[in-house]
Amino acid sequence: MLFKRRNKLSIFEKIKNFIIPPTGFKRAYKYIFKRILRIKGSSHSIAIGFACGIAIIMIPAIGLQIPLTILTTYLLKGNIIASLIATSFGNPLTFPFIWFISYKIGATILDYKATSITINTENIINLIIPIFTGGIILAFISGFLTYFIIKKLIEKKDKKI
Repeated sequence: MLFKRRNKLSIFEKIKNFIIPPTGFKRAYKYIFKRILRIKGSSHSIAIGFACGIAIIMIPAIGLQIPLTILTTYLLKGNIIASLIATSFGNPLTFPFIWFISYKIGATILDYKATSITINTENIINLIIPIFTGGIILAFISGFLTYFIIKKLIEKKDKKI
């Protein structure tokens, strides 16, 4: 058959290739960056869209991130395609780090102290409130920084052309 592997991959290799890109993360992120630079639209609307996507992944609202991203991008008149590309940075590999940082920021601001590891209603609320508080703060900071970084990069690319 045309385009078939000579040596079949084992199940372990298939799983590994599904989790870790065979060509590497650097190439994957380089591809995403090139896609962002090639989106049609003003540098402002693309930067707004990308910033909305990055900001929304900081808020732990699993399952609502894409609708929230589309809604905020639409309301701010940003580029929806750029925002959807930005939400790809929120994935099972990055969420634990984002949530940990969100919890630390929220717990510091709200002066929460972890009491025990057992899971009950009170402990879940003691986790959710700091994570959402820290997530909202992270969303504003990351969205603000992302807007200016992406806008500068797109304007720099436009000057080269």
